[in-house]
Amino acid sequence: MTVVLAVAVTAAVIGAVTTLVVSRIVRARINTAIGGRHGSDPVDEHQRILSHAERDTSAAAAEVNLLKLSLDALTSGVIVTDGSGKVLVRSRLAVDAATRSHEKTLVDATTVAVLAEAVQGRRAEREINVFGPPPRNLFVHAVPITADAQVIGSLTVIDDVTDHHRIEKTRRDFIANLSHELRTPVGAVSLLAEMLIDEQDLDTRTQLTDRMLIETDRMTEAIDDLLELSRIESSAEIYTDIVVVQDLIDEAVERTRVQAQSGDITIGAVVPDEPITLVGNRSQLATALVNLVENAVKYSSPGDSVSVRARLDDDGVALVVQDTGRGIPARDLDRIFERFYRVDRSRDAATGGTGIGLSIVRHVALNHGGHVSVASFEGDGSSFTLVLPVVPPGRAEPGQSPEPQTAHEVG
Repeated sequence: MTVVLAVAVTAAVIGAVTTLVVSRIVRARINTAIGGRHGSDPVDEHQRILSHAERDTSAAAAEVNLLKLSLDALTSGVIVTDGSGKVLVRSRLAVDAATRSHEKTLVDATTVAVLAEAVQGRRAEREINVFGPPPRNLFVHAVPITADAQVIGSLTVIDDVTDHHRIEKTRRDFIANLSHELRTPVGAVSLLAEMLIDEQDLDTRTQLTDRMLIETDRMTEAIDDLLELSRIESSAEIYTDIVVVQDLIDEAVERTRVQAQSGDITIGAVVPDEPITLVGNRSQLATALVNLVENAVKYSSPGDSVSVRARLDDDGVALVVQDTGRGIPARDLDRIFERFYRVDRSRDAATGGTGIGLSIVRHVALNHGGHVSVASFEGDGSSFTLVLPVVPPGRAEPGQSPEPQTAHEVG
């Protein structure tokens, strides 16, 4: 915000001053010319003066237009006033903020109040919660413009801080959820340890010990998932593994087969006859697909089925994990890829889910220039589709040596 404000101050003030000074320059030239050229032909002198004036005016107008376009290109709205509070410059985003439907009175009223303080020589700032749709958070900051210790105008910058608020909320939720995920098993282990100290019956002691192992495994799973998510989020690798999609599917099915069989759930795979390969990080891709299959098994009931299939389409390789389980309520579909978000917390408490698996899938997709989506109807199963380009952006074709390049973040 500081950099944007500095750029806006420079551009806006120069533009405003240029606009105000143009007419003074023209008048000064005319007065000087007329007063200092006695004896010259009046017609020629008049034409010469007009020519100079037109040239000066055109140059100044071009500069003002350039500066106005520069202001319009900023990601913040900018308003410049003179010393009386009269608006001299208002950028495109500032106009948009003040004229959005159902919001004009709210934004304008706050902006006017902030401008009034700045014209009086005081810095002022306000945050506006704009009611949607969609709801937005605007931060209005105004400063006086001074020259020779006199306030000659004001500069107001309007920033959309909606994303900042969203990120901050995500951070708070993450910390709260992490605390909950670790506090629950830690508390259980502590209680079980206290019971174990006083317990004399051998069978009961064995049961308590087994329960402690389960709770420590739960803590380990949560920590491992967090470390995996952190590693994938911060990954800046150049992916060069030649990955056989059939192998990924076989691994995912094999790693979840016991879990499926214990729940009387059928699991199978369907792949094209011709092998499909892509370039990527094999470890990340295997983790993502296993997470999708584990999630499908977890939210299925005895007698349900889970299928994994692959196909080539216009966007690359599509890995589809479909189940005939309980499905996902419509209200949860937009949030299931958020870390720690769980559709059924009671079921996760019983099965040991951490709510991080689908977030890992989303980040793996982004790292490879792909995307993941879900289609589901409550009571009628779910279908997750992980779409990956055959070659992630900037990588080499399968079988080719990658050219030297700089790692970059996708997404």
